[in-house]
Amino acid sequence: MLETRSVLLLEPDYLLRRTVVASARTLFDVDITETSRYENAAALARSHRYDGLILALDDHSDQVLTLIQKLRAGALLPAHDSPVALMCYEPDRRRAEIITALNVQRIIIKPLRVRLILGAMATMAPQRASDAWVYRRPRHCLILRILTLPQQGSCAAGWTRRARGLE
Repeated sequence: MLETRSVLLLEPDYLLRRTVVASARTLFDVDITETSRYENAAALARSHRYDGLILALDDHSDQVLTLIQKLRAGALLPAHDSPVALMCYEPDRRRAEIITALNVQRIIIKPLRVRLILGAMATMAPQRASDAWVYRRPRHCLILRILTLPQQGSCAAGWTRRARGLE
């Protein structure tokens, strides 16, 4: 049995946040705590243990970087080596150096695609056993849906249209 992991998601955009949450809950055994405000994320990080954090650097970028510094110093409940993914627009040189020093596992440059966030989440939460399944369509055409999220690169989702020997 896979262990359910918990992830904190800080994203101000409602539609993107809800899309990521809905997709992740179907793909992974994950409990996602979502928020749109930095203040809420900081309070949650002080009071709950998370296996990973996905944070947006939009409005409160310096405060989010301070939150990661506190995490790495061990001042918050998540482990100091918890994986962190940042979503941001092209960072300037100062912020890029700080992000590098904070040991951030993944930087996702905006505008982004949901599959990139799901790819980052794949390193934080185990995949559900039902992510690959086989079902039959009319005319005995076998369809196999394969969803894999590699460690690096984008989400690979493909369809095998026919099983060998069946037409």
